[in-house]
Amino acid sequence: MHPIILTADHAQKRIGRDRLTVLAEGSYKAERGGRQTGWDLINSENIWQDRVTYTAMLTPGPQKANWETTNTGITSKYALADLTFSASSGWRDTPTADGVGWIQKPDCSDDVIYTPTLANINQGIYVARIVLQAQSRYVLFECGWADDATLQVGFRVWSDGEVEVWKGEVQVGSGKVSGSQTNDTLKDSSHLGVMFLPFRRREVLVYSNQGDGFSHLFTDLPEDGTVQEITPATKFWVLIPSGTATVQIARIQFESTGTLYSTKRYFADPPPSPAPTLITEAIFDGAGYGSAAATVTLEESNLSGAFAPNGIKDNCRLKVALSGGPSASPFVYGAFAGYEQEILDTDDSEAAVITWQELSWSVPDSPSGAKFSVTSWDPENSGINRFSLINNRPIEVAINSKVVVDGRGGEPKIQRGRIDDLDVLTLDIHDAWKALEHYRFQERLPLDGLSWKAAVELMFLLAGFESSQLDVEDPGLTLGLASSPTAGEWSVLIQEGDTAAEWVERLFEGFAGDWFYGIQPQASGLPKFFASSPASLSDSVEVEFFRDRGDAVDQLVLEGMSAGDAERYAHMRLIQNYSETRIEPEATDIRVTGIDIRSNKYLQAKYIDANAQDPAVAPSLRQDNWMGERLRFGYLEPMLTTQDLVDSAAATLGDRITRVRTLIDIQTHLAIKSNGVPLWRGGVFRIDGDKKYRVRSFNGSSVKDVVSGGSGLELSMWRPTTYTGELIDANAPWAVSTGAVGSLLIGRNQLKRLAVKGSRFRDLFNGLVRLDT
Repeated sequence: MHPIILTADHAQKRIGRDRLTVLAEGSYKAERGGRQTGWDLINSENIWQDRVTYTAMLTPGPQKANWETTNTGITSKYALADLTFSASSGWRDTPTADGVGWIQKPDCSDDVIYTPTLANINQGIYVARIVLQAQSRYVLFECGWADDATLQVGFRVWSDGEVEVWKGEVQVGSGKVSGSQTNDTLKDSSHLGVMFLPFRRREVLVYSNQGDGFSHLFTDLPEDGTVQEITPATKFWVLIPSGTATVQIARIQFESTGTLYSTKRYFADPPPSPAPTLITEAIFDGAGYGSAAATVTLEESNLSGAFAPNGIKDNCRLKVALSGGPSASPFVYGAFAGYEQEILDTDDSEAAVITWQELSWSVPDSPSGAKFSVTSWDPENSGINRFSLINNRPIEVAINSKVVVDGRGGEPKIQRGRIDDLDVLTLDIHDAWKALEHYRFQERLPLDGLSWKAAVELMFLLAGFESSQLDVEDPGLTLGLASSPTAGEWSVLIQEGDTAAEWVERLFEGFAGDWFYGIQPQASGLPKFFASSPASLSDSVEVEFFRDRGDAVDQLVLEGMSAGDAERYAHMRLIQNYSETRIEPEATDIRVTGIDIRSNKYLQAKYIDANAQDPAVAPSLRQDNWMGERLRFGYLEPMLTTQDLVDSAAATLGDRITRVRTLIDIQTHLAIKSNGVPLWRGGVFRIDGDKKYRVRSFNGSSVKDVVSGGSGLELSMWRPTTYTGELIDANAPWAVSTGAVGSLLIGRNQLKRLAVKGSRFRDLFNGLVRLDT
């Protein structure tokens, strides 16, 4: 009944050739500090990259070499007839030594110039004014998007190049645009031209013709992975406070198309010929309007044509084709290309059943570490080729003909006897999680912009799993929503040497800490990786256990077994030992911290169970999780890049670690469900028809078992197994107070666990000495 069969060297999916990828990034750390471009701008066409955020785009008109000498197409400026004025008299078209497209008026006094109503949100504008006295500090002009010349979204530009940023008529920032990055002095009678370009979802680039600038992030705009309305589709206005004004105003337009080349990039190994399937992705944002797009192909390193793999060449360039102009441009941060990996079956021509004498199993309260341990006598004559010598061999564990573990052999251990026939082999058989632990990334891989579900599944697919083996719920989360300070810096970045297993655990710990996930055997086919939120977990009973033998017999009869067989097999549903433990809450006061990587601003949220930590609560009013004192827990995770994610993490942790957990240990027999599959981690059992429990872990061994082919010995089969289950509590979480906090202060000695990742978080933690109320 339910025989356990171990098969060595069966056909198992393994990686024959790993994925070969190249990544182009907008910038890299320079050897002497700062950053340097990651693009070949000399060979690129119709491309401009700002040196503030290192974002590449179609060349905007003000960055064209002929901007000052032409006034057509994307270099067009507003003419006098296009504009309206608060005081129209005195303005005139004035060509100057600085170029064409200028208008002028002497003796201005808070004169306002209005453009026509702009056709789109996030429309960039260029404004220039001649500086007559560079050494005197005065307001050169004010400007912004509004129909009434108010600083709803606007700027105040000073003659020395300082620019104030205003929103809602409140100053929200400032920066400098004068001179190059080594010279901040403007000369008399020069002109200061400034691009005000909304881009990167919620920023405005302020960039001058002097070669310097800054980008302002509007932190009041939500970071949800989409381009926000940074500036409205209103008129644009320019105010001249005083003096003679010589002014140039233009709507920023872009080249229609452009080609962006990376510097030479190297594969870990030369791609073979014929070429495997190529996957590509341009990492970019749109403008919030128009049809801006970017596509990626591979180019030979000498730019002679499309890259053609031949099994020898290991370098190439990424070619990004940009389109969308003249009205809009894609804003490109980077590009990715890779040849898909090759998945092969291991050879099964010498597959053989393992004859075993002892067998045990252990499935911990973790997605990793599940294994069977087998003891086999006289391995050299077992019929298994090099049984005691080969590590990591495919081994399948099947119970009742159901594949329980599509496993990998561990390190063989031999206990030598006086003669070879007395040698004893002990071998662990690890489940498929071992493939994730073995898969080590050979290249940096940003996950920014990828859905959480896709990122989790990617780890398994890269490790050799098939998509049919994945059953992952979609929480609707997107990774790395907050744009980085510069193109080439990432919120969620896999580094060379990281393993897929590490990243699966990190993705769950950071974003789905209360989910249940792991690898489970199925009624047919290979085991699957599943991941479910608490709300989606089934609580349907899969196995019934009893403390009374008569009840166990009655249950087996109810399930269709004859009365005689039910008497024989009653021990399979009978509890031998039973213990229960109430696990105290890990915390009553939880503080979670993330970071908005773009603004370098820490994001915090708290979750407090006031009743649980209040010592003055009367005994009759105390909740089940009452501790009567504050238990502090701090969690710091740089992947939490938005306030919504931080709030969600705080709520998840609050529900997870402020609870009292009831755990039980029962010793019974290895349970087989009605579909022939063993009761596994995540499954549900019930005791005496009353309370339901979810399996957190289990372990056991075979004391007596079915012999190959079956025999009367099966009647005395005994597979004692201990299940640890957690009581399924149907009650809702206790009432708690939640909310954002201004600063995170953690008592050093009160933390039971702390996730600290990155120097900025260590620096933060080093300065924390107390926990505010």
